Amino acid sequence: MCPVHLRDPTEGTAFKNHLLADPTAGESLRKCKEHQELLNIYCKDDKVCVCTLCTLIGKHKSHDCVMIREGEKELRDIFNNQTEMIRNNVDAVQASLGDLQREKQKMKDEIKQKKIKIKLKSDALRRRIESEEREMFDHLDREEERVIAEIDGQINELHGKVSDFREYLTNLNNVSKEKKISFIQMFNSEASRLGSLSKPFTALPAPGMDATKLQELAHWLQERVERNRDITVLMYGQTPILDPATAYPQLVVSLSKRNVTLTRQKTRHPDNPARFDCFPQILCAVGVNCGRSYWEIFELFRKALRSLI
Repeated sequence: MCPVHLRDPTEGTAFKNHLLADPTAGESLRKCKEHQELLNIYCKDDKVCVCTLCTLIGKHKSHDCVMIREGEKELRDIFNNQTEMIRNNVDAVQASLGDLQREKQKMKDEIKQKKIKIKLKSDALRRRIESEEREMFDHLDREEERVIAEIDGQINELHGKVSDFREYLTNLNNVSKEKKISFIQMFNSEASRLGSLSKPFTALPAPGMDATKLQELAHWLQERVERNRDITVLMYGQTPILDPATAYPQLVVSLSKRNVTLTRQKTRHPDNPARFDCFPQILCAVGVNCGRSYWEIFELFRKALRSLI
């Protein structure tokens, strides 16, 4: 710039602390370094702006070249398309987040229901079974923590992707405001990342519970129930004594009053209002009013063992 015209602004107190820039500094960016001509053509092969001489006698002579305005239009179309694809990726990531949140809640609900079922079964076996119940819950809790940790890891990763996409879209908005050569240069500098981020988003499958572990857990519970049958007998087992006065006429009670036999002929019994006269039934001598009781009935005819709790 002219020193005479710079003197007053630089020496004056009003502009003493102002930063002055050379208005011709950016002119070199618009000229060809080889021919010192204005850059008015875009080489599509090398993805650079060149001057007319470069296409006539220079190294871009046989290249696919277009005017700057046309080159800007083509690149802007690509830019807009890839920007829109990134926006679509944001929507896809958010949809995937929703699916993961629902899967997380579904998994927690399933765990809760399994805990309830296990609790109902284990309540019948007092303190020893309660200790085994806590052990099973620990297995389920660890499985829940594992699955939730994996889901939370994916959720955090997708949150990060959303933040990265939005931050990059903000940067791309600034790029979109550039014109002509500046836009082309900035676009080409971001072309690789644009292409990478604009690829369609593919959601990862949501982690699930280990079905094998759950089956092993159910098998483990069944083994505990069968193993603890003797404990149940010791804790709640009774030896009911039958009451012959209530026996159906075709039922014959043994001397021990523990066995009863169904016959084809009716046996004469003393009249008793408590006696069953419609179906082959019999009551015990002592009823059960409260608490928990356990006994077994062995039917010779059906050869089956039934447990009543």
